[in-house]
Amino acid sequence: MQHSRNRVVIGVVALVAVQAVAIGIYLGVERSRDRASAKEVFRVEKVGGEKLAPDIMLERADGTRVSVHGFGSRIRLVHFWATWCPPCVEELPGLLAAAAEFADRGLTVAAISMDGDWAAIRDFFKGDIPHTVYRAVESDGHERYDIFSLPDTYLVSRDGWLLSRYGGARDWASKSAREHLRRVLEP
Repeated sequence: MQHSRNRVVIGVVALVAVQAVAIGIYLGVERSRDRASAKEVFRVEKVGGEKLAPDIMLERADGTRVSVHGFGSRIRLVHFWATWCPPCVEELPGLLAAAAEFADRGLTVAAISMDGDWAAIRDFFKGDIPHTVYRAVESDGHERYDIFSLPDTYLVSRDGWLLSRYGGARDWASKSAREHLRRVLEP
């Protein structure tokens, strides 16, 4: 009987030890994630400012048109996306929020939908399409920017030069993205 009780005690102690190790590993992983997100870097591909941004004609849902170079001396994020693209859909709210947050500091966002028509975009936004959402008038607009996958975004200087590229989805709502935009918009 004593021998049997010792086995139970040893089993319970071993189980508690395994659980303690598992909790320790879990907490270590969580701390490491926290440190990684605290050191989060907003990935940017510099394109050097040696090439003018392709000037494509854009159209808003109300039919008004503007070209990429028609935004005056504002810094532009020229963003290509689609309603059928899951990473685009996930990224877009943060980008549109950044557009609103930094508009007074000289940022313009042109979110150019690659959808075939306005109906899909209207359905996506439930009829309330933001003024920063456009469609390219010319069907080859994305090709002029060498867009082969979505989402893809370019930073265009006040005088129309390509400065940076953000290939793939970004968390535009993140602290590092906001800090990046603040630095870009400094006079």
